[in-house]
Amino acid sequence: MKLLDQDMVFCGGRCTPGPGRCRPELWPADAFPNLKHQFIHRWRAMMNEALRHCDAYVTTSPTAREIILDALPDLADRPFEVIPHGRTFTDFGIAAPWQPGMPLKILVPGNLSAAKGSILIEAVAEIDGGRTFEFHVLGDSGHMTARPGLVLHGRYQRDAFAARVAEIAPHLGAIFSIWAETYCHTLTELWAAGLPVVGFDIGAVGDRIKESGAGWLHHVGIPAADLAQWLAHLAALPDAIHAARMATVHWQDTVGRHYDTSAMADRYGALYAQVAKNRCVFTDLQIEGSAG
Repeated sequence: MKLLDQDMVFCGGRCTPGPGRCRPELWPADAFPNLKHQFIHRWRAMMNEALRHCDAYVTTSPTAREIILDALPDLADRPFEVIPHGRTFTDFGIAAPWQPGMPLKILVPGNLSAAKGSILIEAVAEIDGGRTFEFHVLGDSGHMTARPGLVLHGRYQRDAFAARVAEIAPHLGAIFSIWAETYCHTLTELWAAGLPVVGFDIGAVGDRIKESGAGWLHHVGIPAADLAQWLAHLAALPDAIHAARMATVHWQDTVGRHYDTSAMADRYGALYAQVAKNRCVFTDLQIEGSAG
């Protein structure tokens, strides 16, 4: 599901060197053939057979499209659109102001796991002890343990997200996924709450932060032994926080306000119309050919 190998290294759909057993998240490990270097080939053959009956394809980010086409190149001869998820917001928030000398409050939303960066967050909190950074986890924190610099707020209802963020009053948000998210609704929700976002330069998170400028990116795969580099990256964020906040407001005023669920539906409608038109043309050609 996340294209992570047995060592939690993102493979992008190309098996990493050496033996190993990748975890099939939707099935018990002992109920699924070993994917790495083995069943992956049968899996792709089955996917190609199923998908060849489709007239067009849709995904939600350029990177997702590239990964799919790399693994399933037979899809390249048909329309394959990138249509991001639209969201409809009634209002937008503003990040709490940060003042020099105060800890940087970083909101991390969602259901956290090792694939979502929980190990990195705990390691930074253990070293820093809340002196420079405060991570506020809003969502299912799994096996994480609260400590100085790490506050666990528990689960939330989606329609209460903005209110919970206002209560916490963070300065910025974070998405620490170590795999290529295909869109990331929590990134959208953080921007709608007014928070610039720090994340890894991978997948849709990397695509979207680079496009908007509403945050900061770091290369993925920071080893635990190199936490000093990551700490230095986080410590430098306040120097650029004003520009990132302005970019977040710009996103709210443009994409956030205008690319809602109706705008998304319009793009799907246009694709369906094009597919229907192509099918009609193809049918007409078949009829003419038969008549001839």
